[in-house]
Amino acid sequence: MNRLRIGMTGGIGTGKTAAAAAFAELGFYVIDADILAKKASEPSGAAYKEIVGAFGREILTPSGEIDRKALGKAVFSDTEKRRLLESIVHPAVWELEKKERGRILGRDAGALIITSAALLVETGAYKNYNPLITVHCSPENQLRRVKARDGITEEEAVMRINAQLPSEEKLKAAGIIINNDGDEAALKEEVRRAAALIRQIDYALRHRK
Repeated sequence: MNRLRIGMTGGIGTGKTAAAAAFAELGFYVIDADILAKKASEPSGAAYKEIVGAFGREILTPSGEIDRKALGKAVFSDTEKRRLLESIVHPAVWELEKKERGRILGRDAGALIITSAALLVETGAYKNYNPLITVHCSPENQLRRVKARDGITEEEAVMRINAQLPSEEKLKAAGIIINNDGDEAALKEEVRRAAALIRQIDYALRHRK
């Protein structure tokens, strides 16, 4: 059966999580790569031992779990360390994504599944998805949201934003762009527009002779 493989990306603070929630309200299934990364990094996860081996036990909480804030501080300012972490976590994430996709399709053969991940373009994984949705907002809104969400200084927020590919580069790979410079209602309207287009594409693909 011809099937869409939908990806969604966007820089930190652009509103990708809010867009994913809006798609879910419209009946789409959303696989969040960040949630999978957390699962892979749990003590029982596939990436845990290798992360601890690479970054030391100082990134652990007293209970033995990985302190994501401590790990974040260790990698955001160091490109080599960040790439090392990505090389450990990403394979585990994509394996979990494959299994989750299979579980969803086992329950619902007609499911429209969106895989949401911040680094689809940076890793080249975006090539496995079509269409690719990119959530975008102005640099000013992005900075404000990152500071407010994470409770960090402007300098720290800029560092985290700069650790990812510029939004302009992500937009070059986009098949569908969702603008998130407005309020919640405006974002939901953007998502409804995108959802309608995706359903049309899916219908045409499924009925192709």
